[in-house]
Amino acid sequence: LVLLLVCLLRPRLLVSAAVPQRNYVGVLIDDSRSMRVADGGVERGDVVRRLFAADAPLMRELAERFQLRFFRFSSATQRIERVADVSFSGDETRIAAALEDARQDLSSVPLSGLVVVTDGADNARTPITDELAGLRARGVPVFTVGVGSDRFTRDIEVRRVEASRSVLRGTALVLDVLVAQRGFGGERIPIVVEDAGRIVSSQTVTL
Repeated sequence: LVLLLVCLLRPRLLVSAAVPQRNYVGVLIDDSRSMRVADGGVERGDVVRRLFAADAPLMRELAERFQLRFFRFSSATQRIERVADVSFSGDETRIAAALEDARQDLSSVPLSGLVVVTDGADNARTPITDELAGLRARGVPVFTVGVGSDRFTRDIEVRRVEASRSVLRGTALVLDVLVAQRGFGGERIPIVVEDAGRIVSSQTVTL
């Protein structure tokens, strides 16, 4: 009787699987100038061009299963036909905005995932966690391909600049600047403050 009851209920097992050439994958390429940095004598952009060339093994395997759509992103996101169209000349890296733009562009097709190819030098003010949470809720996985060294042997970074929100005209303005460095100990560098392209102050400091 139990077996008959189970058969009458018609139990089914639903399995989610990507149908070859029916599902889409978005590939987002970091188009910022930091991708021109050479690690070990090879620019990061050249590594990306080699990995995602039309005849590369990775591209052939992805193309066998998915319809591929390519995007380049820096301060804005743009649809491209092939990775060779990337110039690596952008001034910013906005990963969260790129994910949202690519998702909206592919909202009308079955999207299996997004692949982000970047050196990770995100300098946008928007936190990426909110966008990732939204993609996770929609069941869209994000895969990352890191390019370049994760640690520089020599690097200088202006990590923080703090100043008063307002001052009286003609009075002195004090800035608190935090400079982080690696590999430049003992060297002297200039710190220059500009206002609309005009140098208003400069100071040489020893790291």
